[in-house]
Amino acid sequence: MGQFRVPESSQDDDSHRSNPHTAERVEAGQGETTDEATKPHTPERIEARQAAITRQTTKPHTSERVEARQAETTEEATNPAAPEHRKSEWYWAPNFRFIFKHAEGNSALRVKSLAAQEMPMEPAGVFRPHGELLVVKCLGVLQILSEVKCILGVKSIQCHFYYAPNSGDIILYNTSKHRLRVVSSSGSMEWVAPYRVTTLSPGLWKLSSLNDAVDLETLPRNYFLKVEETTSTAARRPADDADLCASTTKKAKTPAGGTVARTARADAPSPETRSEAPTTVWTGVDLHENQLVKVSNTLDTTEYSIRRLTNWARKVSNTEVFTASLDDGKSNPEAVLVKIIRVRDGEDGKAIIWAADAWWNEFDTHRRLHHPYIAGLRGWDARMLSLYIEYKQSKDLGNSYWRDDNAMFRGSTTDVYCILAHMSSALKYLNEKGIAHNDIKPGNILYTTNTWPATGHYLSTPAGAILIDFGLATLAGRWHDCYNGTPWYVAPEVRNMGERGPPADVFALGVVMLYVMKRIPLPEIWGKYPPWNIGKLRSKDVTSFRAMNRWQNEVRSQVEGLAVPRSQEEAGLCGLVRRMLADDPEQRISSSDLAEATKEWATIPHMSGEAS
Repeated sequence: MGQFRVPESSQDDDSHRSNPHTAERVEAGQGETTDEATKPHTPERIEARQAAITRQTTKPHTSERVEARQAETTEEATNPAAPEHRKSEWYWAPNFRFIFKHAEGNSALRVKSLAAQEMPMEPAGVFRPHGELLVVKCLGVLQILSEVKCILGVKSIQCHFYYAPNSGDIILYNTSKHRLRVVSSSGSMEWVAPYRVTTLSPGLWKLSSLNDAVDLETLPRNYFLKVEETTSTAARRPADDADLCASTTKKAKTPAGGTVARTARADAPSPETRSEAPTTVWTGVDLHENQLVKVSNTLDTTEYSIRRLTNWARKVSNTEVFTASLDDGKSNPEAVLVKIIRVRDGEDGKAIIWAADAWWNEFDTHRRLHHPYIAGLRGWDARMLSLYIEYKQSKDLGNSYWRDDNAMFRGSTTDVYCILAHMSSALKYLNEKGIAHNDIKPGNILYTTNTWPATGHYLSTPAGAILIDFGLATLAGRWHDCYNGTPWYVAPEVRNMGERGPPADVFALGVVMLYVMKRIPLPEIWGKYPPWNIGKLRSKDVTSFRAMNRWQNEVRSQVEGLAVPRSQEEAGLCGLVRRMLADDPEQRISSSDLAEATKEWATIPHMSGEAS
């Protein structure tokens, strides 16, 4: 496959089509054409034509046209509500990542991507009489902010092309039943077995299997990350976790009725103040507190930027979360949680595929959700496997702020009523959407008794509970695929039948209720029941089965204890929690019935105060 370029506009106009040439002019033109066919072009004409080809190959559109399309692309980066289906406008952008060509034309190609479009191309370096076009129809694919891959199907060739994050490489995953022959323009060749991967760098490639072949050009990425520093004062932010327990001049009532110090918000340090070690948030990008990273395109136009607000970060497995200010250049900067699905340096293509699929699963689920007790998705960027999530100025229920030295919940019964009401409403909403969260636990429920007003980049946070983290969520029809999560909150049917779904979320919330009702310590740090591998339940692993059985016996014992409320104030809770923890999912209370039974508890008296 030769290198292709977008053809120049035809010199013909409507008047040529409506006013044919005279017969004499046609004969004269045919004579000139015959002369040109047998007489080589002059060196001057060849050089001029080559210069024109070079100009059109590297800059098929005007800068104004490119900037207009890139401005629209920026809107997708930070606005979850931005339209994704813009096929009628994609021809504006010249920055394709793939160009496919097949001998039988585009009708033979099946490309699954929101950003695929048919495009006329002209082989570069091919000389033709002036005014004539030698056009080949190809299929181009753009890399957009909501896609991690494109899928190619043509006869015996079936493969997925994954974009390597923050890189120009492409990971080819052969999903065909046969070996795939991959040949580069330099002549190097590799056989890729079924369900194996290889890495394609920008260049020309030919893919073939059995008696079919596809020409492919992979092009460099069209975005770049630039880390900058500024001397301006950082945005105001809430205190870190450790500061919340420090002594201050102001006292506030705790949910349990005692007093605890509440710190006032303070300015973040200036850029000259640095932590001992920065956090590597993307490959090759280390961010200190208050450092700014700009996401720019090939025209050096900033699409959006994020500024890290604090040194706080949470690293779990292959994800990292930190707080930042998101600025799309159109509206006021907004504080968000930046969640990145990380790929470690040196990991192979399969690891990149796993990370990309994990990002897509969370994005595809979270973007559908708009509920007052669920943290919203404020933006996304598939090119770097990043999600920008609504920031809430509250602590999760597993945080040390909400538990004492014995790992017992420090809140009041009034808090328990509110938490149950808000989370029941969220679970009912998810059920109506056909979504299972699959990781309901104290660490994924934020809670505050105070209404925090908007300050600087931070939006206001209402009092109450908020559900977060949809990394393990599944849509209806895929519920059986999830064998992950936190073991103490897994429902019995996962062990017995491998089933997951909304009823299992209700059970998990029931275990959370045992913790906030002070019936058990926080299971993760209790120590009495060691964790087990949920994934090994699928293979009937004896050790995992025994560990889960011991824990389930503890839960059943606690359910029996709920038959006798410890106080009149607790009486309304005990019956509902018992029904939430039923072993049989058919006997378990549904999220809809639970939400109906608790809707009057959604507002509690002491939550009308404001933090200062």
